[in-house]
Amino acid sequence: AVVKEISYDNETEEKIYDPPFAFIQYPIFIGKKWNATVEWKNTSIILQLECTGRENVSTRAGKFDCYVIKVVHAPNGTVNPDFYQVFYISGKAGNVVRTEGYANSTLVGYRELLSFHYGVYSNKQPDYAMVIPFVAVGIFILLLALLKSLYKFGAGK
Repeated sequence: AVVKEISYDNETEEKIYDPPFAFIQYPIFIGKKWNATVEWKNTSIILQLECTGRENVSTRAGKFDCYVIKVVHAPNGTVNPDFYQVFYISGKAGNVVRTEGYANSTLVGYRELLSFHYGVYSNKQPDYAMVIPFVAVGIFILLLALLKSLYKFGAGK
């Protein structure tokens, strides 16, 4: 998945997350709470995660039905609820489709999905989708020919 990160200091960069975020624990359901530990700059950071609901999210990659995960960071075991992230996770994309960062309840930055390819889901039309109409037309023509020959056979008696 390609994710675009946008920040308020007029800098934009693209990052690729492959594999997706490892601290997301499946299955996800509303009300689920869990902790995860990540390593960052030689420091262990405890994450407190909670699925707070579901929401429809639109990005350049498409529209997604997402679980909303609030992530509170606890560096050195100290929780500061004024700084948190919200992750929007979609089963269709198999990844996080949008992440928002908050400080004192103010949005300070976000990332969103630009494109994806995940199993049977994709924001690109699969090749077989173009074959189906041609096969249907072919079957229709064969049925017409069969009916026509049966009609002639019955009329000839």
